Amino acid sequence: MTTLLDLAAEVMQGHGWNTRLRPDLAHAHLDFELVAESETAIAFFSVVSGHGLRHRADSLAGGIGAVTLQRDAGVKAWEAYLVLIIEDDYPAADAVAQQVQRNLDYCRKIVIDGAGIAAADNPRVDMERALSFLFPLDVALVPTVEDVREYLVELISERGFDKILVAELVTAFDREADCKCWERVKQRSSDKVSE
Repeated sequence: MTTLLDLAAEVMQGHGWNTRLRPDLAHAHLDFELVAESETAIAFFSVVSGHGLRHRADSLAGGIGAVTLQRDAGVKAWEAYLVLIIEDDYPAADAVAQQVQRNLDYCRKIVIDGAGIAAADNPRVDMERALSFLFPLDVALVPTVEDVREYLVELISERGFDKILVAELVTAFDREADCKCWERVKQRSSDKVSE
């Protein structure tokens, strides 16, 4: 059975990162289950319970500072990330997760829904998506303006709006350099509310 950490290591390795799992880290006295390194960044992984999220994040952040801050150089050695994989009820820990992610002391902290990934139809794809912020963008895959417009039209029309009308509005908005279309939409919306 593939664990969440095995899955994360596989995804990181697939993007060219060197990884070390807990047994390799024990001799260095690092309290992480997985460490992944690239030329410019280092990511520390830990599987945590939702109720212990804040305490675990705080205790691991100091260890990251000890590894990444080089006193002699006076600067960070790498961009450091702490990836906390919640193994149980992520929705219950969401508010704490948001607070943890806003705290940038020593490193950037990322909280992901491990239970959701494990329960997904394709856990590898979901883990890849959850960790995608760590990987460089593939320029060939960056959407064009037309792709973004089409996606916007699809997204809005899925909510029950006429697709042709939405496409016309998006096109009209794009043509106006002064963005006055948005002001007219707001005005019309407020007029209808007051009627």
